[in-house]
Amino acid sequence: MKNLILIALFLFCSVAHSQNILTTEKCKSSTNQRVRKNCINKELNAYANTNFDVNRIATYAQLGENRVYTRVSIDHLGRITNIQVKGTAPELEQEAIRVLEQYDGFVLLPEQKSTASDENTNDFTVLISFMVDATEYDHTATANF
Repeated sequence: MKNLILIALFLFCSVAHSQNILTTEKCKSSTNQRVRKNCINKELNAYANTNFDVNRIATYAQLGENRVYTRVSIDHLGRITNIQVKGTAPELEQEAIRVLEQYDGFVLLPEQKSTASDENTNDFTVLISFMVDATEYDHTATANF
């Protein structure tokens, strides 16, 4: 029984002090956690702004510059979860969620020892900004959501 408890304690400690390091293909060469997180955040922002379908939601957006603020978490498998969105219209928020849920560019590096500074490193803020001018703005059109 004593051996079983020692084995269980060893396994628990091993799992508790190791983790897969979340990154992207572009950012995996960075060894500094802060630099890697900044790189991932830039990549997420670029992806979201590139894939946000402005034509689909132009009728719900305001003329001029529009912004959708998002906060996301990345789970241990590299999936985007817990998406929080703030925009000027629900349709803009739905489009932001659609785009972010489709991102699949995360990779996991082999297990490494974690430190206290590694906690909560998988939360990111993504700002989606786009312009709508008068030629794209048509109140008679509707988008299907």
